[in-house]
Amino acid sequence: MATRFRGTKAAPTQITSWSYSRWKDYATCPARAKYKHLLRLPDPGGAALDRGIAIHGQCETYLKTGAGLTEEVRQHFEKEMAALRKAQYVAEAQWAFDVNYVPTEWYARDAFLRIKTDAHKFDRRKKHVTVIDFKTGKIREDEYDLQLDLYALGAFAQYPACATASAELWYFDAGKIVDGDRQYSRDVDFPRLKEEWAARIASMLCDTVFVPTPGYGCRWCPYSKAAKGPCKF
Repeated sequence: MATRFRGTKAAPTQITSWSYSRWKDYATCPARAKYKHLLRLPDPGGAALDRGIAIHGQCETYLKTGAGLTEEVRQHFEKEMAALRKAQYVAEAQWAFDVNYVPTEWYARDAFLRIKTDAHKFDRRKKHVTVIDFKTGKIREDEYDLQLDLYALGAFAQYPACATASAELWYFDAGKIVDGDRQYSRDVDFPRLKEEWAARIASMLCDTVFVPTPGYGCRWCPYSKAAKGPCKF
């Protein structure tokens, strides 16, 4: 399968910047990360992804304008969404940081980590940041701890005056809010989270081979042999 990468430029051979979704792709299958993020082959997604994007769009519009929510969102979170708007939560922020976790521009050459927040607020009086992630589909208890950790890490990096942080995952289909019953402290958790994530992403940033890890997920992979993709599995 012939591929192109932005005209005549050769595809990069290593991943040099990351996000939660990029790391998750790599952790699932290094080859998938290569096809998607280095070769930039199309990932068509599907109905579930399209629905999630649509609901996120509704929430963004509502937080910015007070309109746009459908019954699908209202049935579980109408009061909660109204409370976010009243409290002036910021919708769809894009945080980018260099290797030292200093804020930079989203498309800057030194952007090392990128985090998108669906809604967040920095309470200057309490020196506290709350980050909220909107989700559709099933609750994945095996992964939400890592997401909560990364949002807290981003909050401390984005707001130097922030002393504490918390993060919440709002599952619209289940009507449930997951927060891990925790509050993060800059003094204790910021250095810990930086160290833990550095260890977690190390193999991804060093990899130049991207060996596939075939398994159950191959049936949904757009790069699989069954999907007529470039992978041999």
